[in-house]
Amino acid sequence: MEQKEEIGLLRRYLGVFRYSRRAIDLVWETSPTLTIVFALLTVLGGLLPPSMAWVGKEIIDAVLLAIETTDTDPVVFWIALEAGLITLSPVAVAIHSPPMSKRVGVLAGNSSDIDVADTGCLSDSGYYPNLVQLPQG
Repeated sequence: MEQKEEIGLLRRYLGVFRYSRRAIDLVWETSPTLTIVFALLTVLGGLLPPSMAWVGKEIIDAVLLAIETTDTDPVVFWIALEAGLITLSPVAVAIHSPPMSKRVGVLAGNSSDIDVADTGCLSDSGYYPNLVQLPQG
């Protein structure tokens, strides 16, 4: 019985993504450039944390090497790179902030050639209950 509950939960979870394609299409129809920029910034935001961790490892390796060789140039390079990544981090977070997402929604809603009511999720009686029942956290 537990396995059936897990399958049902997984099916409800994945059901939320049923309309993702249509949502992306709406943003694309509004502004292909904005869609590409958001996609690239999303990828950048996803790559930043592991990149920062990897550069942190390189800093430690460079410091250990500098102790043996007294060559500090690699240490300075890796620290500067880490500083640059840290500087980019708030930018990546800001792109997905509620005010920015709201602006994208306004753009999509104001586009005269897009029928927002044609998303399908508005007429699907199971969409909102599935969304609400997803586990939080």
